[in-house]
Amino acid sequence: MLRRQFSIDVRNTCAIALVTLLLVAAVATQPAQAQTYTVLHAFAAGTDGAVPGPIIRDAQGNLYGTTRFGGIPLCGEDTCGTVYKVDSAGNETVLYRFEGGSNGSDPIAGLVRDAAGNLYGTALGGTYGSGVIFQVIPPNFTISVSPRKASVSPGGSTSSTLTISPLANFVGAIGLTCTVPNGGGLSCGISPTSVNLDGTHSATASLSINTSPSTPAGIYKIKSTGNSGTLKHTATFTLTVQ
Repeated sequence: MLRRQFSIDVRNTCAIALVTLLLVAAVATQPAQAQTYTVLHAFAAGTDGAVPGPIIRDAQGNLYGTTRFGGIPLCGEDTCGTVYKVDSAGNETVLYRFEGGSNGSDPIAGLVRDAAGNLYGTALGGTYGSGVIFQVIPPNFTISVSPRKASVSPGGSTSSTLTISPLANFVGAIGLTCTVPNGGGLSCGISPTSVNLDGTHSATASLSINTSPSTPAGIYKIKSTGNSGTLKHTATFTLTVQ
């Protein structure tokens, strides 16, 4: 009886081993998946920096990081460093070039990014030679609306002023659009539909809002949005129909 049971166990074990080997062989013979490797930016050890560290990524696909060396031409390859951005198309922008001295140099660690898009990191050097914690505000813009609310009767209209302001020397064109809630018989418009910022001065645009005689009483949120590349910001106007 024991011999018979032993024989059955051996046959079962052999069968399991055979199936396992067949599965391993099948997996091993699967064709390898093709891999795609792309160089997004090649550092030239010049003003764009050299020896990059860890990177972070935002929701739009932009990459941010530091290089330990390079940046300012006088620094050469062995000092200073940069903070940079590489966009989703592979274009690099140097956000800051370290100068050494009290503002630090040779950033080694990676960056962290807050909800507003500001970057934070650490570097060597500084006033006491023991390192610094720094903040870099990438070029950006803000959009605000004033007044922020109004009340009208059905069929009435109102207007407000949009102010678009540069942050950190932002330069470029900003497209402007507005949206109204569905089903209320509302419409809106912005004039002009785009503005150009020069890095220093703000620009303005006029927001107009119209209701229809059949617009129900209620509170409506009208959103004005500015777009420039991957940057997008919104200001909200509150309209009360009574």
